[in-house]
Amino acid sequence: MDSAAASIVLTLAIMFLWTMIACACCGRELVRAAHRRSRGRCAACGYDLFANTTGTCPECGSAAATPRALLIPLRVLPSKGAA
Repeated sequence: MDSAAASIVLTLAIMFLWTMIACACCGRELVRAAHRRSRGRCAACGYDLFANTTGTCPECGSAAATPRALLIPLRVLPSKGAA
């Protein structure tokens, strides 16, 4: 392999690695934000939005995507007569 071809291969390999690193970093942030939202927290800063009814985070001011009441599954409580 001549020098020009080796240089092109090396450049493409470096570009590929940087692209993979950037995708991994962005993917990590997306997973973190989804995890925070599923726990009833602000996706941006992680602040607990349990009793928040305004729709915005009081800590950072970002919009809350989903009201907390929709994230908590409703439990069916057993009746008093059930064993």
